[in-house]
Amino acid sequence: MQASGYSSRSDTELAARAAAGDEPAFAALYERHFEGIYDFVIRTVKAPELATEVIRNAFIKAWDRSRKRKARHHVRAWLFATARERAVQATRRGGRAGVADSPRPDEIDPHVFAQPESSEANVREAGLRDAEAAAVVWKFAAQLSPKQYSLLDLHLRRGLKVDELAETLGFATANAYIMLYRLRDALVQSVSVSLLARHSRSRCRELDTLMSEFPVAEHSPDYRRPVINHLKACPGCQANKANFPSALEAFASLAPLAPPTGVQTAIWCDVSAHINGISPQPTPRSIEPRDRPPTRPEGAAFRPRVPVTAVLAAAIVSIIAILVAGVLIFGTGGGGASTARDPNDVHSTDHKTAEPSSDNTIDLAWSAIPGAKAYSTMWSHLPIDLPDTVADLPGTATSTTSPPLDPGTWYFHLRTQNEDGSWTSTLHIGPFEVIAASPTPAPSEDPSPSPSQTATPAPGPRFPTAPPAPTPSETPAPTPAPTPPPPTRAPSTPAPATVTPAPPSETPSPKPR
Repeated sequence: MQASGYSSRSDTELAARAAAGDEPAFAALYERHFEGIYDFVIRTVKAPELATEVIRNAFIKAWDRSRKRKARHHVRAWLFATARERAVQATRRGGRAGVADSPRPDEIDPHVFAQPESSEANVREAGLRDAEAAAVVWKFAAQLSPKQYSLLDLHLRRGLKVDELAETLGFATANAYIMLYRLRDALVQSVSVSLLARHSRSRCRELDTLMSEFPVAEHSPDYRRPVINHLKACPGCQANKANFPSALEAFASLAPLAPPTGVQTAIWCDVSAHINGISPQPTPRSIEPRDRPPTRPEGAAFRPRVPVTAVLAAAIVSIIAILVAGVLIFGTGGGGASTARDPNDVHSTDHKTAEPSSDNTIDLAWSAIPGAKAYSTMWSHLPIDLPDTVADLPGTATSTTSPPLDPGTWYFHLRTQNEDGSWTSTLHIGPFEVIAASPTPAPSEDPSPSPSQTATPAPGPRFPTAPPAPTPSETPAPTPAPTPPPPTRAPSTPAPATVTPAPPSETPSPKPR
């Protein structure tokens, strides 16, 4: 690489020089950010060969875009965003187009990704805690989609701010905040539940019983939600959780993966060849004798063998084709022969807008749109929001179901991709009011007072003579004894009658006198 003398230059200056066609300046950017981008891409696609292809295409795309002066601010974030775009596209199509032996995602041992950065800790116990937290964090991260993981990685491990991500990824700032908040919250909850299951289950009988009732995946929301609710009300589990490592810090401290020897140089050779106009050109095939132009005698005048009428006909056809293309481009707004639109009949099949419901999953449906290549969807608390430009549903889809939504007001946003790759404006549906399910065991308490009312009036009228009992307490005490019911009542009320034998207490009083 020809990056000597550029090590002290800033990213902004190097990008400006690259925009002017300075290859050594772009080489300096490549050398400065290659290792970080390699670690980012390999963790996103989890396959070495696919990662090499993604990085090569990302830097080629970055050079082409820099020549168009599209990289003026947040150069580092822009390079990572370009790599993210290529990585998400590559994982969606399953590797290189036309290659049968595409790399499989399981070519790298998952334990390689789950190593903490500080492998040699001063305190052995702390080192074990960090290694355990890193393993739990990566187990959660490996289950995220490439689009979700790459966003969380850019924020926590690369330190990109929300405004940088929103600008370079093409998100609305509020949209970026919402997505990052959900990813961070899911990470913290998942790691907390996993560590509680490992260290607090034996100490809390209620937690052990609760986890035994949910034999589902450790990182699923159905498993996490009851445990998190228990954690909020259990002081013992809260004290145990305070000793756990931070999930966000454990994610940020995952050890970077170094590229294999020679990969950086090999990729740059391909990028440099593209810069110099070599790589895009296919290798010319050898010219066979029959393909060689016929020789003519020296000094003979050149006479074209193609008839003039054929030349004129070809010219007319070309002009017509240009006119037709112009009509299609300018007449349809640049969308080509078929321009899709957002469906105008998106509706929920199980919810009504602005009507509260305890059902936290919402089903939506719409009519098929001719010319739709894909859809990008999003759920948010904002009435107007912009989904990203990564397809979530194929163009043939006519329905979708939301993920489990927390209580609150939600809006659905849908964006359509045309066959030429362009995206339409966004359709917004809502609001949908999701409320917490109310407890239903309350009706079981209603029948209880009715039998109690029938039981209480029965003994009431049977013993109206309870008041006269204290007056005849001197001699009639033995008479109620044969009947079992009165004696039970007598000791409760005639308690003062038993105290009446005060006369004997008066007789001993004169003795001391």
